Amino acid sequence: MNPPSLRLNATISSSLHPHLHLSPLNPDPTSSSPSSCVQVRLHLPDALFVDPDELVDLWGAPSLDLSSKPSLGADQTSPVWTLSPRIVDIERPESPTLPPQSLKSPQTGRSKLDLVFTGAVDVPLHARYLIPDAAEASWDAMIKAFNGDIYRDVSLGRVEAAYCGERMEFVDTNAVARLPVGDAAYRLPVEAVTAAVVWAGWAWVVYALVRATRGKTKTE
Repeated sequence: MNPPSLRLNATISSSLHPHLHLSPLNPDPTSSSPSSCVQVRLHLPDALFVDPDELVDLWGAPSLDLSSKPSLGADQTSPVWTLSPRIVDIERPESPTLPPQSLKSPQTGRSKLDLVFTGAVDVPLHARYLIPDAAEASWDAMIKAFNGDIYRDVSLGRVEAAYCGERMEFVDTNAVARLPVGDAAYRLPVEAVTAAVVWAGWAWVVYALVRATRGKTKTE
């Protein structure tokens, strides 16, 4: 099997609404496709999804079929795209621990986004609620939670790419999104106990000051 004719540069910003920037790397002069038209298929992980309505506002209506040879109009600047499945459940959290055939797992498949573009494209993504890995954690993890420093690195997932008219191959992107993770179950009781200890400490300080002041007044 020949190596992919296209190398892809993919970077993801880190936030609840990350953006994926895609552009070809070092176009191959020996490619049979003389244009800069690029076709990319993103197999998005469950932690990331796209909003079809947002894509319609940005790029227009999706294409009905990109299985045949894709092409772009001479004056077309926005990408041609299609999404499968076309309806995305944007409300549910990520379910990384459930097997694919589980009755409790989401019945919709992972999103697959096909894009045809020239030059570069910016894809708006959204992050699902990431469920904490466990109800119990170390003191180090608890300290990080209090500081708002609980994150998980989520890989982009499988990516296929090629110049338009060529056979697509899987390419390595190493693109990772650093996404915030939801509060673990232990956080609420720990915060309540911490608040109680802090208030008790301040109450003791006030009591000690009042007692010292009264003692000083009596001696005078």
